[in-house]
Amino acid sequence: MKNSVSIYITFLLIAFLVGCAPQGTGVTTTPAEPDLRWPINPPVYGKDAVVSQSDSLLFFRPVASLPKDRLDSVHQESVTLDVESPGSVQICAVDDRLDLVYTVEPDPCPTGVADADAFAEIGIYNHETKACQVIGRVQGATLLHLYSDDRYLVWCEATRSGVNLVDPTVHLYDRAKQTDVTWLIPDATIDNATEPSSFPPTAVLVAEDHVYMEVITGMSAEAGIRTAVYRYGILSGVLECLAVDAAQPYRLLDGSVGWCALTYDGSQVTGIRCVGRNGTECGIMDPQVVLSRARLQGDVAVVSDFLQSWHIVSEDIEGLAPEAVDSSGIRMITREKEIPIIAGCHAVYVESPSFNGKAAVFRIEDVVREPLFYDIDGDRLIQLDDCPAAAYVPFVTDGKVIFVDGAYQPSLTREAIHLVWVEWP
Repeated sequence: MKNSVSIYITFLLIAFLVGCAPQGTGVTTTPAEPDLRWPINPPVYGKDAVVSQSDSLLFFRPVASLPKDRLDSVHQESVTLDVESPGSVQICAVDDRLDLVYTVEPDPCPTGVADADAFAEIGIYNHETKACQVIGRVQGATLLHLYSDDRYLVWCEATRSGVNLVDPTVHLYDRAKQTDVTWLIPDATIDNATEPSSFPPTAVLVAEDHVYMEVITGMSAEAGIRTAVYRYGILSGVLECLAVDAAQPYRLLDGSVGWCALTYDGSQVTGIRCVGRNGTECGIMDPQVVLSRARLQGDVAVVSDFLQSWHIVSEDIEGLAPEAVDSSGIRMITREKEIPIIAGCHAVYVESPSFNGKAAVFRIEDVVREPLFYDIDGDRLIQLDDCPAAAYVPFVTDGKVIFVDGAYQPSLTREAIHLVWVEWP
């Protein structure tokens, strides 16, 4: 792909993301306390909804310690990954057996560009045997972890063109059979592109012997970025398109798979319908919910929102758009209600939510504190008081809530990884 096309795609991505940002509320009245940072957009994060706060966080649900009868379910352990390849190690996923999926990214040369002869790799640390197994290794390409569970690992290798990753080869590794199969992603239709290109899937789910993927199918100034839901048959080896103008496949309550059907006005998403495989309506989401920041399961969505605050609105900062943000928060949307859970303040971002129906976890960027997660049934935040404070990266499985301290390991400062997990079936 030519450099001009890469720049064009980058412009479209930025334009699309700006177009999806929450719109201003139109509030022009200066609040009595201009330094107050209570979020006002989305309005669900209102001042009256705050239960408590710290220097960097607003808590919209009560914060409780783990019940005494559950203290025995908390475990801690330090592990060392015996990774021989040079480069920075990133923990991408943790499964119910506490096996760690990791990637190794080559260190950049002094020029700031990765060595074309260097290898990137993806592997699995076996918690029981304490051994690392390399699953894939690529040279001169970028490697991405897309999905993993107790049985399957989905990843891709792609070529870097400017700031974009193009022409991916998707891999499906079967951990039980120790086999690897690959397939290619269809090309997207791009305005004014001199060469066709495809892009890595933006959402992946493995269910019912299929790999479901959200795939970019088109880019244009008028229509924005368009996506479709594809699936690859693990048994048949067939790749097929299930729905156009669709996004984010997710698991329904009965275990089957649905996705979000999108309606557009030009390049703007004006409607999001959650549908089942046979087209059955499963729910409707607010079009301002950006799907790349939402996680869906059954009839529940957990969303990471960019937040607008009184502080931003009340100060006339030159060049700052009215929809500017200075923090982010997490809310849960059900058929009956929407519930604000937690938000950052003073430029603290709470994002990357994940949940399993019983618990929701989220990453609090650059904040050192005890592990914290949302107990859905109890409608409360649970803090693990007896665990060390750290900048944890959280994960959730069917039966565990897991926190990793040291999820990113620079090549020159690799050290032990501290795991904290609580049984939460």
